[in-house]
Amino acid sequence: KEKESPEKLKNYQDKVAERKCRWIINTNFKFGDLWMTLTYPAKTRPTSEKAKKDIDKFLKNCRRYYKRAGQIFKYIMTAGRTSRGAVHFHFVINKFDLEKISSIWWSIAGNEKTPCPKVDYRVLDNTGQYNKIAAYLIKNSKETFWSEDRIHSKHFCASKNLEQPTITKEIIGSSAWRKE
Repeated sequence: KEKESPEKLKNYQDKVAERKCRWIINTNFKFGDLWMTLTYPAKTRPTSEKAKKDIDKFLKNCRRYYKRAGQIFKYIMTAGRTSRGAVHFHFVINKFDLEKISSIWWSIAGNEKTPCPKVDYRVLDNTGQYNKIAAYLIKNSKETFWSEDRIHSKHFCASKNLEQPTITKEIIGSSAWRKE
C-alpha cells in the first residue's frame, strides 16, 4: 500500500462488507439471539492494544462458559471508537444467560475506581432479515477501520464456526423481467 484508497473505493468496500455481514447474520442467527453493545466505563479511553486484549479475553471466557453449558458460541463483532475516543464493541451472538455475559465483561472492563462498564442488549426479532443490524455494524466500524489506530484489521470479526451462506445467481433475460 503506497497511497490511501480513494473515497469511491472505500465506499465500495464498505458496501461489500455490509452485504457479507448481512448474509452471515441472516444465515446463522434467529429469533431469541442477542444484539449487544459492550462499553467501557465513562471517561475510560483504552488504547487499541488494551481494547484488543480485553475483547480477546472476553471471547475466550464466553467460549468457556458456552462449552460448559453444552452450547457452541457463535458471534459477529465490530469495534468502534467515538469522536471522543471511547471504545465500544457491537456483537450479535447466539442466546445465552445475560447475567453470565455481563459478569464476564464487568470483570474485564471494570476496576475499583470505575466499576460500571455497560452491557446493552436487544433480542433479535422473528423476521430473519437483519439488514439494519448489518448496516449499523459496518457504519459503526467505518471510522475505526479506516483510521491508523485500528482495533481489528477487518470491518467485522466473526467466529470460525459460522455457516457460510450459499449464494445462487440466476441470469434472467430482459424479456422475462420486463413482464414482471
